[in-house]
Amino acid sequence: MLRNEHAEVRRIAPLSQVVSEVETQLLQVGPRVGATAPTEDELVADLRVSRRNARDALAVLELFGVVDAGGALASTSGPENGIGRLLRLSLRCAQIPADELLAVRTRLERTASARAAVSAADDDKAELRRLATEMAHPSIPPDRFQDLDTAFHLVIARASGSHLCAQLMLGLRDAMADQMASRFAAVENWPETARRLSREHQGVTVAITHGLDGLAARRVEAHLHGFYQGWGSSRSA
Repeated sequence: MLRNEHAEVRRIAPLSQVVSEVETQLLQVGPRVGATAPTEDELVADLRVSRRNARDALAVLELFGVVDAGGALASTSGPENGIGRLLRLSLRCAQIPADELLAVRTRLERTASARAAVSAADDDKAELRRLATEMAHPSIPPDRFQDLDTAFHLVIARASGSHLCAQLMLGLRDAMADQMASRFAAVENWPETARRLSREHQGVTVAITHGLDGLAARRVEAHLHGFYQGWGSSRSA
């Protein structure tokens, strides 16, 4: 059974919550022969998330090599998995200032976006367009938007062709998850905010799908800094 205390106290979107919980379990299990990730049914029951969130979380873990298609724990002997696991564990435990995390993430995403504009496969481009389109739905709720936003940036990391970049993105995503959730929760005019964020995602998508590496880098940087540095209207504490 999964630990579920975080499901009650952490203010993060369901997809991020599920991925984080499964990764934490697998870190504790280690490279034990036959170890498997929780099933979709177990995630739904233990974390009280929707079946769609559970399915999406398992797909993300498979995408980045944490588990295989059958749900078995992937090998941890390779350098990429080892680096990624150590980084995610370190970032969870470290007290790193938010501005430093943002600076690192910005440099990483600039590089990833520029590389994705050059090397993204057709499937990656189609996925970015699909995610950007769903985020533009006029009645999308904040938690679903956050899940799609997470998936969007992870697709960019994958499309960059750099396995290390993808692992670093996963670590930074975990480290900034609570900050991101707080930003979403504090937005006063959500429909307006969602429209503006959607336009920014559409802009990044257009730059990547048209091979405009410099523009993709600039747009993703503006998007990140606008979101994390006081962009949008927020409720007073």
